[in-house]
Amino acid sequence: NTSGATLLHLAAEAGLANMVNELINVYHLDKDARDYHGYTPLHIAAVHNQLLVIFDLIMKHKVNKNLRTKQGLTPFDFVQNKKDFNLASLLKPNSSRKKPLSK
Repeated sequence: NTSGATLLHLAAEAGLANMVNELINVYHLDKDARDYHGYTPLHIAAVHNQLLVIFDLIMKHKVNKNLRTKQGLTPFDFVQNKKDFNLASLLKPNSSRKKPLSK
């Protein structure tokens, strides 16, 4: 595809938590894989408000929620202005200090 998205990105976007878990546990896909814009599956799940996928990625798979897109955005940045406090609290970065863009 032209965006660099993996099957894990697509499953996260669609909210398919069981498939996300299987892709990581059975097929060992990179849980922090990035597309061409620097989005991880967690970024994609945050953009699309997929709470169950977000919960599983963070709690079961311990993804890095501090990774930034090429524009410098964390998954939290996509939900902080929404009124969903459960989502925001899950995605809040581990440190309030700004970290440089990861490669």
